[in-house]
Amino acid sequence: MRREPRLTRYPARMNRPTVARLVCSSRCAALCVVASFVLACGPTDPAASERGSSRDAPLARGEAPNILLIVADDLGYGDLGLHNPDIVSTPRLDALAAEGLHFTDFYADSPMCSASRASLLTGRTPRHHGLGSSITTAHGDGLSLDERLLPELLVERGYATGLIGKWHLGHAGAQRPTRRGFQEFFGMLRASSGYTSHSWRGLPDLWRGEQAVTAEGRYSTELFSDEAVSFIERHAHDAWFLTLSYNAPHLADDRRSMPAPAEQLARFTQADGAPLEGLSPERAAYLATVAALDQGIGKVLDALAAADLERDTLVVFLSDNGALPPWGSNAPFIGMKDSLDEGGIRVPCLVRWPGHVPAGARRIAPARGSDWFPTLLAVAGARRPAEPSLDGVDLSALLFDDVTPDRPPLAFEHLSRRVDSNGQPRHDFALRDGRWRLDLSSSGKPRLFDLRVDPGQQRDLAGAQPEKTAALRAMLESSLAR
Repeated sequence: MRREPRLTRYPARMNRPTVARLVCSSRCAALCVVASFVLACGPTDPAASERGSSRDAPLARGEAPNILLIVADDLGYGDLGLHNPDIVSTPRLDALAAEGLHFTDFYADSPMCSASRASLLTGRTPRHHGLGSSITTAHGDGLSLDERLLPELLVERGYATGLIGKWHLGHAGAQRPTRRGFQEFFGMLRASSGYTSHSWRGLPDLWRGEQAVTAEGRYSTELFSDEAVSFIERHAHDAWFLTLSYNAPHLADDRRSMPAPAEQLARFTQADGAPLEGLSPERAAYLATVAALDQGIGKVLDALAAADLERDTLVVFLSDNGALPPWGSNAPFIGMKDSLDEGGIRVPCLVRWPGHVPAGARRIAPARGSDWFPTLLAVAGARRPAEPSLDGVDLSALLFDDVTPDRPPLAFEHLSRRVDSNGQPRHDFALRDGRWRLDLSSSGKPRLFDLRVDPGQQRDLAGAQPEKTAALRAMLESSLAR
């Protein structure tokens, strides 16, 4: 008997009575005018080519910047040395931040893998692209085929495109990455295939294109890093877009372990194999996995340098959502993966492009994963889709000149796998507007926090500031009604 996929899909518009129970009926009157800040990287190809195919004249090196989008899996905000230097060692990622900039207030669009990754590639929030949670079944539904993905538009511009690592946006033939704009694919289709077995619940899950391949015993972080180096070397004369999507530091397929290379694990354990003082076994394994991730990313960055491509390549690094304790750390925030608290959705984000992005800079303006869709299209000189409308905004001016884009507040919605006190799935909402954060839940009262002085969400100000609370509730309803 076929099992129905355990997949949350949001309707195009949430049922109005449901919203009304949580959010007051007044609307925010302000409209956001989003300015497009497009770099002069050559003319946009006006001809829409067949989905997944390349235009007749591929872009050569130097005609447009290369784009390297690196996505970590369940990496917590507190798991970069940049944010937690006394415990975590990530020298290559810390150097990446020193050579470019890092966002202090960057958000994933969802606290779950599939939904967050879909937002990166569509420029739309889960409410609009429809993938509300994570795909968990062997033959589960994927991201709607009606959605136009970032690599499809970059192929039309003339880019060579590749995906290495985790896909997790659909398993059926039409939903595979090679049918969605990625000309090359090497990696895993599912959520958490084994680090060395490369299987998911007993099913082989390592692919080159649409052919299953084997690499028994090879550690996935090392495998994916080496493949990325190969991609860079093979496309040295092309303009390219590569998504390097690690499965680290996600739990292994058994959901109980996190295998790490012995070399890295030795850094966090004693001679008898026990974790160093102050670390749990889970935390030691996680830190070793993160150290291997950092090392692998360093290898890829070294390949850019060896090919003299650093100044030609925009590098973006981020996590898809927050970490899962006791393995990872989201300090100094509360909450975790599958939660809309800051720890579930505020994630590390680093950007480097020598000569364009200032070195050693910070950006405190709130931004989100779906913003990378219009931003990378602008950087590439590619056309934006006329329909459907985007939720993300172009961050070019913020990246290059520290000019905050004019945008609406960041609204979040999540139907959790966790349950509330009534035994029902938690349906949570959050809004970030400047320094303010509003939380709403299907099972509780609104909460208001001033994140500039209380990033850990310890002091609820809703009772003390009813007017601010009401105004943010109106903004949230306006966002949900779009």
